[in-house]
Amino acid sequence: MPGARLAGICASAFSVGLIAFSTLCMAEEVQLRKAATRSAPANVPEYRQDSQAASKGPIGFQPVPYQPTTPADRQEKKPVQYMTYPDIRELAKRVNKSVVAIRLVDGGLSWSLGEYGGSKGDNGGKATGYGSGFIVSASGHIVTNEHVLRNGSKIEVELLDGSKYMARLVHKDAKNDLALLKIDAHTGLQPVHMGNSENVELGEWVVGIGNPYGIGQSLMIGIVSAKDRRIPGSGYPPLIQIDAAMNLGNSGGPLFNMDGEVVGINTILLWKSQGIGFATPVNIVKRFLAESKRSMGRSASASAAGPLGPAGDAPRAIGQTFNPLDPPWKSGR
Repeated sequence: MPGARLAGICASAFSVGLIAFSTLCMAEEVQLRKAATRSAPANVPEYRQDSQAASKGPIGFQPVPYQPTTPADRQEKKPVQYMTYPDIRELAKRVNKSVVAIRLVDGGLSWSLGEYGGSKGDNGGKATGYGSGFIVSASGHIVTNEHVLRNGSKIEVELLDGSKYMARLVHKDAKNDLALLKIDAHTGLQPVHMGNSENVELGEWVVGIGNPYGIGQSLMIGIVSAKDRRIPGSGYPPLIQIDAAMNLGNSGGPLFNMDGEVVGINTILLWKSQGIGFATPVNIVKRFLAESKRSMGRSASASAAGPLGPAGDAPRAIGQTFNPLDPPWKSGR
């Protein structure tokens, strides 16, 4: 009897526990079902999916969607500017007619045996030197370096259009290495515009035009790398140093700034160097031209029939040994 009572009590307890567990499971199911609906009460927390979080990539990075740019957007964005060489095409067109090629020839008829056969120099002479110059007056006056004229008895000037004239020496200043020539051409000459060499700045772009090695008119471009440069033992005044590619035959040619004004005259280069050349400041050239006018006036008033020749200046001191400032023909090498 007691055993039957104990069994009944256990059965009753099991039934009560089963009913309570079933009630708890049903309540949780109802709670979950309510959380999944949109009509949840205010006191029940509602789960909402974050659209931005869902679009994130691995480890929380959010991908940037592709948005093609329109032509208007591309016009608003300015390209990055990089340092480049200046465009000198228009400058060259404006000033190249003012630059001449100078050719020194001997006085006789001679033939030279070149690499590909015999050839005869123009005007019945053999070329003995080359140089450059620039027109300073519409009546045919040309400025060049004095040392360009040291190795020949006749001076031939060639314009950009190919026309050639025999020139005569009007005035020279051997101390400053300057010379003034005259050709009998009065039409179609385009004089240069003189600048002010005092306004030249370091790093300024400059353009030189000349006749390197007698091959014809060529351009060179560079910057001003130094001012008032003194070359010990050369006898030259303070010069403008440039890094443009100067070669033999560029001597006497003009050095232009970006405004097309002459700021110097290409004069010397250091042998076996790269990017080291020197130009005589144009202010010295302007003083030379003013002195040339005074000298010609004095000569004309003193003797109308007398020669209008160069001034008797003493030449620059040039050492007998190898001088890196002078071309080979100056020392007979």
